[in-house]
Amino acid sequence: MSPAVSGSGNITVHVCGDHNTVAVCQRPGVHLWRPRPRRPVHEREVLYSHLETIPFTARQSELALVERWLSGEQTISVLTFTGAGGTGKTRLALELFHRHEQEWSSGFITGFHEPHSLAAAPAAPPTRKPLLAVVDYAASHTEDLRKFLEDLAQYGTPVPKVRILLLERFADPQSGWYQRLFSYSQTACTADLFHQAEPVRLGPVSELTDRRTIFERTLDASAEFHAKTPRPDGQLDDTLLGKPDFADPLVVMMAALAAWEKGVYGALTLNRPDLAVVMARREKTRLDKRSPSVLLAHLATHSTLCGGFDRETLIRVAREESEALGMEYGTGPGQLARDLAELLPGTSPGASGAVLPDIIGEAFVLDGKPEGIARAAHRNGGAVVRTLTRALQDFYDPHTVRGKSQFNVDGAQAVAWLRTLATEAEAGDLELLRAIGDNLPDSSLELAPLAAEVTARLVDHLSALADLPEDLQAERARLLNNYGNRLSDIGQREAALEAAREALEIYRQLAAARPDAFLPDLARSLSNYGNCLSDTGQREAALKAAREALQIYRQLAAARPDAFLPDLAMSLNNYGNRLSDTGQREAALEAAREALALYRELAVARPDAFLPDLANSLNNYGTMLSDIGQREAAVEAAREAVEIRRQLAAARPDAFLPDLAMSLNNYGLRLSDIGQREAALEAARKALEIYRQLAAARPDAFLSDLARSLNNYGNRLRDIGQREAALEAAREALQIYRELAAARPDAFLPDLATSLAATATVTSDPGESAALFHEAIEKLLPPFLQIPQAHARLMGRIAGDYLKQCQQLDCPSDDELLTRILPGLERLRNNAEGASS
Repeated sequence: MSPAVSGSGNITVHVCGDHNTVAVCQRPGVHLWRPRPRRPVHEREVLYSHLETIPFTARQSELALVERWLSGEQTISVLTFTGAGGTGKTRLALELFHRHEQEWSSGFITGFHEPHSLAAAPAAPPTRKPLLAVVDYAASHTEDLRKFLEDLAQYGTPVPKVRILLLERFADPQSGWYQRLFSYSQTACTADLFHQAEPVRLGPVSELTDRRTIFERTLDASAEFHAKTPRPDGQLDDTLLGKPDFADPLVVMMAALAAWEKGVYGALTLNRPDLAVVMARREKTRLDKRSPSVLLAHLATHSTLCGGFDRETLIRVAREESEALGMEYGTGPGQLARDLAELLPGTSPGASGAVLPDIIGEAFVLDGKPEGIARAAHRNGGAVVRTLTRALQDFYDPHTVRGKSQFNVDGAQAVAWLRTLATEAEAGDLELLRAIGDNLPDSSLELAPLAAEVTARLVDHLSALADLPEDLQAERARLLNNYGNRLSDIGQREAALEAAREALEIYRQLAAARPDAFLPDLARSLSNYGNCLSDTGQREAALKAAREALQIYRQLAAARPDAFLPDLAMSLNNYGNRLSDTGQREAALEAAREALALYRELAVARPDAFLPDLANSLNNYGTMLSDIGQREAAVEAAREAVEIRRQLAAARPDAFLPDLAMSLNNYGLRLSDIGQREAALEAARKALEIYRQLAAARPDAFLSDLARSLNNYGNRLRDIGQREAALEAAREALQIYRELAAARPDAFLPDLATSLAATATVTSDPGESAALFHEAIEKLLPPFLQIPQAHARLMGRIAGDYLKQCQQLDCPSDDELLTRILPGLERLRNNAEGASS
């Protein structure tokens, strides 16, 4: 193919090579790569997504979504897919390439370059094909990708369309690598480029027929590597194949390979980490056949940690690791490097790669317990952090045996290594700390303290520097906001408020100097600050911050509605909540109504992006209606939210089942308000079923939701007179909250107190009821005394229910206990009355 260049003084498209090496270039450009088809050379390569050993299966809803995105009217559009390793993100991208081979130039971005690298390209007829560029492991390209998107936003592109598909395990618009891609200014607003700010979560392969197909086709593809082995015996057991572990295609494929050794039944009894360890140990055996020296496997581990080495680096690392371990290999480090490059080849002659797929490489690293993690991090800290982070995501589950390997391969080791690297990075390795902070998953309660610690060190590094330039001041403010969120996650609300306040001060200064660039950041920081104020019970101050944020978003949305209408709607919802907190219910309802109108408009234009927000706004609006007594209208809003989320969850259960459960709980409350008790019970029961399913798969994320749903279900049972069943549900919720509060009292003591009181109201034993109420007040007392504004409403409700229960059961109340809380409640009530007069 002849090279072709089009465009003048603008971003250009450069096409060359047999497999469409494409670059969109001007400060910076990109190189695109398409994998060459070939047969696997050893059994593990059957699992490589880019070799496409078995035909593409399932994912029809995701393909339909992407097809709509491709055909959209936007000239430039960015879409993000997230999902755990092995869900099929890369394979989905390859399928898109094949389906649009003729009409699109497409490929994976493998690197960014400056325009001078194309200066010598000969002129040729221009290409007018639209461009589809996929960024796999997008977090590892954050800074280059951010600059590239800014150029696209500022300069545009001469080709008919540009579509950028980002692939990563996790992406949060409010923090980490993904947040850094969003910038706002008069010259370049990258947020405008995104089809939707929220990433699309790649859901499970739920159909058993699809899982069977993947298993059988993988067996067929791997048969050539087992020519002398009888085909595995046994039928596919639907009960085993239906386990959550086999929701990801890669896990089904690993089970098919394991079946050659363990039989079909034996392979299906293994979980995801077990299968990865089986594959990793096969790789270790393959290396040992070349040499029994531990150096070969050790070097393979370091190559996997660092994402591979080029030829010169590989020879140097082979020499350094031989010296560090005090061992010799054959004729020396040169032979060690050559053997590894042959057995684990990289992308260029003499280079080494990583053990793939990722989860097998992670198991290889954890199982080997390598020495010299710090040395590996010194060579390529970002790659090492990403490898270890993926390892803890796949192998670390502190709450349940599900997800842990029976082969004693534990992701807790990855956590320990990351802690060590973070501690050693205090000497000034800002990039290493940033890599750790960006890659720690936000959803893990267990890792939240480490995330907060790492973010604090990043803040400290920047705080120690004098005369920070504007970009580093903005970085410090962003980190402070994130630090506040991390602190809030672990219940340190006062410290979170202080971090949010400091971030806000910086953004005020930046926005005063350059409002075009920093007003959106100021508005976001105000919203965050208001939430922190609300969490600490400072409701009036929270309302003031929310009002100022709303004013800024109104200004931004008036000038650029396409970019800022979603933020305006979000800010209106937030403002409504703050108004409700201060008792201004009519005004809260008006804000919620305006937000809902905006989300309806946005959802009509872009349902894929805004239907979830519409459902959330409907839930919020229904609550506001209920607060002012418009109960029938509240039920209708809650019902519409449930209908939308049923539709979303049917298409993508992994992403929207939690939202559906929340809406069902809310719908049950609204139905109960109008006396439809049986229907309310049914809604609560369906919500509970979903939360049981979610908590079984991810207890760290959903146990608290399960407990809350159990309490709600118990209340609905109590409403229809089923007190024994209500007590059973309440006690199950109480047990969960006891465990959660024991692990994280700052976060869960209020929930435990609520659950204790709920159980006390349904038990018929006066002694038990009194003891439970007494314990509820005792548990809530420390946080109440520390932050009385934040817990006054709950404490007042528990105390009131306690007195009512004592009256109903004709038993005396504990006056000594009540005297410890009633003065504080009375003082807060008087202060509130004085402020409103």
